[in-house]
Amino acid sequence: MPRSAAWTCCSSPSWRRNLQIAASRSSTPRTRCWRWCCTILGGIPAAARRTIWRRLWPCSRGIKPYIRKFQSQPVTQLVNGDLCLSLGYSGDMTQARRTAAEAGKRADFEYRLPKEGSTIWMDTMAIPADAPHPDYAYAFINFVMRPANMAAITNSTGYPTASAKARPMVDATMTANPDIYLDEASYQRLIPGQDIAQSQMRARMRAWTRFKSSL
Repeated sequence: MPRSAAWTCCSSPSWRRNLQIAASRSSTPRTRCWRWCCTILGGIPAAARRTIWRRLWPCSRGIKPYIRKFQSQPVTQLVNGDLCLSLGYSGDMTQARRTAAEAGKRADFEYRLPKEGSTIWMDTMAIPADAPHPDYAYAFINFVMRPANMAAITNSTGYPTASAKARPMVDATMTANPDIYLDEASYQRLIPGQDIAQSQMRARMRAWTRFKSSL
């Protein structure tokens, strides 16, 4: 897939006919799949939020016949050559490439950030307000945040770290990849998550259930 790969290639009939897509998502798949459709539609204005899920249905319905499966991780299927396109996280793709190399597979695939942008997420370490031993929690967080440890986590999982001091210790194949370690212009294309009202959350769940169960 070219460096300038676009979300719209997945919604294009000419592309869809030649692809078997795996929608690879984790515990909240509907969020990022719907943001994908929002991006294709050019964004959803605030005034239309009440009808957002009805507007997304035609977009997602055209893709559904070409989706092979919904799953949490696409690594095995990518390595075995069962998929040619997967909606997944950067770390999953990095791990899949490593697994293929270790298994002697001739699989050749790349991770791409779509030119229209994608969602951004981050892990969080938090201490409950009533934690009985908060000093131990702070000590653990400080240990994890040491540059050498952050670099080791990144090298193992394939996910980039925001620690500037850790970056020199990160595998060069990752830091040199502009789709994993983004430049400022690419960061501007990322879409942060947003809190939504309970009513919209229920509507989103209904739309996602309809999408997965539709024929």
